[in-house]
Amino acid sequence: MKRHRFEPARLVLGLLLLGIGALHVLDAVGEADVSTPVLLVLVPAALLVGAAVAVVTFGCRLILSNRSAGRKAAVGDARTEADTGARTEAGTEGAKAAGEARTGAGAERAPDSGG
Repeated sequence: MKRHRFEPARLVLGLLLLGIGALHVLDAVGEADVSTPVLLVLVPAALLVGAAVAVVTFGCRLILSNRSAGRKAAVGDARTEADTGARTEAGTEGAKAAGEARTGAGAERAPDSGG
């Protein structure tokens, strides 16, 4: 069986509908005196509660995924900046060494003559 994520709305809706079914059975047996219109109103109310739980669950998961994605991006940005900084410093030193090799060690460049 494949694993799936927990859906609180399904749990809440199932429990509410079981309770409504139990009330209906108790009314049919004569143990409880619940009018039929009340039972008919409880079903849409249970559906609305289940929908509200689903919306809250969706919102929480969205916030948590954005928060974790932000942490991953921040960690990735820090790593990228550190790598780029190290490469830039190494590249600058390499460019200086290459420039010195072309012009000769310790040779100074002549100033540009107004060009």
